[in-house]
Amino acid sequence: MKGLLFLSLLLFLEGQRSLACPRLCACHGSQVNCSSRSLTPSLLPPTFPAGTTTLLLHNNMLTTLPRGKTLKCLYSLLLFSGSQCL
Repeated sequence: MKGLLFLSLLLFLEGQRSLACPRLCACHGSQVNCSSRSLTPSLLPPTFPAGTTTLLLHNNMLTTLPRGKTLKCLYSLLLFSGSQCL
């Protein structure tokens, strides 16, 4: 199941590229930090900078991810503790 979630995220991110840092995130070079922002799937930023190599999405409320495509430069993705297990 985690593999499917990861694959869905990679697919989501491909078509979702821009030059600007997403409003709810902080960008430092090629790292985009959207961690601990109480993001839900509907609040996940629709675009990420094209050169993003590290994407931090941990400590949010992500239970599913929208479909899309991979970011070509993405090297590292952190998606732990994305939701509470009931």
